[in-house]
Amino acid sequence: MPRLGYEFRRQSGAQIADPIAATGDSADFNFQSTQGHYTANEAYGELAIPILSNAPAVKNLEASVAGRYTNYNTFGGKFTYKLGARYSPVSDLTVRGTYSTAFRAPNISELYLGQSETAPNATDPCANLNTAPAAVAGQCLQTGGGGPTGSGTNDQGKQELARQGGNAQLKPETAKIYTAGVVLEPRAISNLSITLDYYHIDVDDLVGTIGVPAILSGCYPTDGSQSVQQYCDLIHRAPDSGRILFINDVNQNVGSLTTAGIDFAVRYAIPTPIGRFGLGLDGTWLQKYERTQVVGSGFQTIDGKGNYDLGALPQWKMNIGATWRLGGWSAGTLARYIGTFRECSAPDQTSFGGLCYSASDVAARQVGHNWTVDLNASYTLLSPIGRTLFLVGILNVFDQTPQTIYAAPLAPSDSSVYDFVGRFIYTRIQQTF
Repeated sequence: MPRLGYEFRRQSGAQIADPIAATGDSADFNFQSTQGHYTANEAYGELAIPILSNAPAVKNLEASVAGRYTNYNTFGGKFTYKLGARYSPVSDLTVRGTYSTAFRAPNISELYLGQSETAPNATDPCANLNTAPAAVAGQCLQTGGGGPTGSGTNDQGKQELARQGGNAQLKPETAKIYTAGVVLEPRAISNLSITLDYYHIDVDDLVGTIGVPAILSGCYPTDGSQSVQQYCDLIHRAPDSGRILFINDVNQNVGSLTTAGIDFAVRYAIPTPIGRFGLGLDGTWLQKYERTQVVGSGFQTIDGKGNYDLGALPQWKMNIGATWRLGGWSAGTLARYIGTFRECSAPDQTSFGGLCYSASDVAARQVGHNWTVDLNASYTLLSPIGRTLFLVGILNVFDQTPQTIYAAPLAPSDSSVYDFVGRFIYTRIQQTF
């Protein structure tokens, strides 16, 4: 049976700075006020097509097709679609695959978030022209990077001020997505299911930031390649000393992204006289994560897999859980695993914060893996007024601290990856009528 639908959305947002921060006079990081909105009209349709069932070597075979047309008042219209197929030769096994296109308009924050300040780890390549490569020294002199010896007298820090925020000139991202997988549910082992899915995603006009180390290395290349003027234009220096005042690193369409990997999951339930036990495993193996961006007259590909060049991208991540249920009682535990990855220093730096992909002889350190464990227990009471849930839980039971990442902005780790709160106890009472 086909499914058809229509949706209208209006999204708006604003960020209001206090007068001191708005004028740039705050002792903390400053930011600017901004606001904006857009509207979108979407129409979509989906259709599942049964092809064959209960035939020799074909338990079930079906195809699916879906389409969506989206029109934004800011970006115009785009049609995307998905084609899929499922094939089960026997009841125990299903093979599935899809090909789809995607369209993602920048969100309100990416478009209209006011510029705010941060201080990522980076060192001015022009700090000491006496030890800098000749090509770097020459470029520093052309771009105002200090006097004959460089900007080091006035800029000896290991961090540089960066301004990040929205960009109303962004274009939407587009993508092509391939997936293929298998689902195994063996009748010989009740309550067991295993899924394995491969994915490959190509994204064009990727929305993101270039990154301060990449901006500096693009303007001041150490390998003799052509300097990127558009990167140099983002670096603002004091006219007298050459010290870096700030670097503009707002959202941009930075290039393209290719990522691929395997997602896998295992579920198994064991009914017993003392309750029903459940085991679960969800994980992902990252095959590649590559971002390609324009550098000079060519392209530069940053391979982020297994290092911190594009954020924390370990090869392995997984969750392992167990549950127990008997009558109204239940309990569960969840272990979350984040694998290891490298953090590198730039070739001309002694501190960490550079890019691992840029050279084979850079100093590097291995960021260790991270385990956190959660526990919860609950009781559900049935009564004439409905269902009452009493729950207590502990997050990060062993108070695991985040792994140290020297290149992370501001903090000595990355809050987008690790748990910063530490051990946390919570309770919940929920009434359903």
